[in-house]
Amino acid sequence: MQEGERRPPTMPGPMGAMGGMGAMAGDGPPVPTLVGWRRGIGSLRSRDFRWYFAGTFLSFISMQMAQLVQSFLAFDLTGSELALGAIWSSSAIPMLIFSPFGGVIADRVDKRKLLIITQSISLLLTAVIGLLIFLDALRYWHLMAVAILGGMVFPFNMPARQAYLVEIVGQKNLMNAIALSSGSMNITRIAGPSIAGLLAAVIGNEGVYAIIVAINAMVILTLFKLPSIGLMELRLPKRFDRAFWEGVMYIWQRPLVLSLMIVALVPMLFAMPSMALMPVFAHNWGIGEGGLGILFAVPGIGGMIGAIFIAYLAEMRRKGMLIVCSGIAYGLCILFFALSPTFALALIPLAIMGMAQIGSQAVNMSLIHHHIGDEVRGRVMSVWMMSFGLMPLGVLPATALAKSIGAEWAVGIGGVGIVLVMVGALFVPRVRNA
Repeated sequence: MQEGERRPPTMPGPMGAMGGMGAMAGDGPPVPTLVGWRRGIGSLRSRDFRWYFAGTFLSFISMQMAQLVQSFLAFDLTGSELALGAIWSSSAIPMLIFSPFGGVIADRVDKRKLLIITQSISLLLTAVIGLLIFLDALRYWHLMAVAILGGMVFPFNMPARQAYLVEIVGQKNLMNAIALSSGSMNITRIAGPSIAGLLAAVIGNEGVYAIIVAINAMVILTLFKLPSIGLMELRLPKRFDRAFWEGVMYIWQRPLVLSLMIVALVPMLFAMPSMALMPVFAHNWGIGEGGLGILFAVPGIGGMIGAIFIAYLAEMRRKGMLIVCSGIAYGLCILFFALSPTFALALIPLAIMGMAQIGSQAVNMSLIHHHIGDEVRGRVMSVWMMSFGLMPLGVLPATALAKSIGAEWAVGIGGVGIVLVMVGALFVPRVRNA
């Protein structure tokens, strides 16, 4: 199959007679073409996607809330940029180790059950931190331990979640569904940190963690509303290592997929320090927990607007140019944020940064899913997650650099790195013309 050809959304086989599992849950009888505002929310016509959408929203809002409180606690306990960077980087090694297993398992088992298990473990981890705060027994190493354990769980959750989305909505509605899901994630970037910052001032950090536990329980309930999908009769090697390397070779043999993954992941390697160092900016500007919540939330406002725009572009040609141009704008906004002399001025590039990030990442992800087959989707996503495991490692040198020359310079250098990578992508025809 050539790069430009579209893979069929389902695999032929005996599963077709088993409750319709041989076809995508999103497929069905032809429906009229949607126009106007309905086109932007077309995927929400699917009952299964609505439950998936709700669960994803709740899952990410709890993650954003926990991330803000965890970052504030880490910096408050130590006062060290390096300690803050270590918290962000501590998930990297377990993600690298366990990502190969996560993708192979996602291609072998019922994805819904796998998501229920991983979400339950996340609930338990947040409950432990909340209890330690309540008992006034929290130490920095507790945050490190939970971050490491979370890094072990995440590689099993995300490949299954990404592959499950495609099976629910089908290829036709995929870009719209990814845009809406990305939009919901960016709403959580607004709501999560803002809610966590405000609640922490009113009910304390232990109260925030109690709410996070309740939200995780609601996520598990939404998963029980979804169908069991993912039990295809796939001819996978019995050995995990061989099954994983099949996924790696699948990517390697498809230059477009490989290029898209590089264009998505390398900029994030430069961008992650800007988020990890947010508590340092908040401390330097004297804006406290509430201000830190705003710094995390404002990119989400821009991202939400960007997601609404992207949801209408399913039929757009030359999506590669949108990816590259949005990526360049993303890097420039990080640079301008780093150079902003005041908190108020920093909010402008942060908002535009959120729009640019969605424009690049959501379209990139939809193109990757478009060019891979169902039989390897989980394993391809595990390679994706393995690459993401490398990104927190970039936080440690960035935080070390911030300690020596300042957070502003460390973040600004990352923004310049993104611009250089995306300008280079302009000279790769397969990306530019995707």
